[in-house]
Amino acid sequence: HGPLPYRSLRFEFEHAKTEFVQQVAQLNFPNRHEYTRLTEFKHLTGQQTEGTTLAREFPLAHVPGENEPFYPIPREENRAIFEKYRKEAGKLGGQVIFTGRLADYQYYNMDQVVARALSVFEQEVAVNESRLRGIGQPQPKIAAA
Repeated sequence: HGPLPYRSLRFEFEHAKTEFVQQVAQLNFPNRHEYTRLTEFKHLTGQQTEGTTLAREFPLAHVPGENEPFYPIPREENRAIFEKYRKEAGKLGGQVIFTGRLADYQYYNMDQVVARALSVFEQEVAVNESRLRGIGQPQPKIAAA
C-alpha cells in the first residue's frame, strides 16, 4: 500500500560538570528553536553522580534506511494508507498483536503508551492465554513499535 510517512529525530548529548543544568527533567521548545526538547536524565533516574547528561532533540524527516521513525504524521491521506495495513494485519487472526505509536499510527504520550500496552495485554493476551495453552496453539507474539 506504500510507505507510511513518519517524523524522525536526531539527538545531541552533552555532559556538564555541574550538579544540574535545569530545574526539571524536560523542557520543550515548540516554537522558533533549533531543537524541540532538552532532557536532563539525572532528574528522571535519581542518580547520585558527578556531573549531568542532557540530550537535545532535533526534528528530522524520516528517511527509511537512514534514520528511525519516531512519530506518525497525522493527515487524512496517511490514515487511509494505515487503515489498509490495519485490515491486512487483521488477516493474521490474532497471531501477532501490533501496538504502539508506529503500529497504531497515532501519537501517544508516555503515560498513554503504558496504559495502551496494559490494555492490549489484558484484552488480547491474558484473556486468550488459557484458551491457547489448552488447545496447544502458539501464543500470540507482541510487536511493539
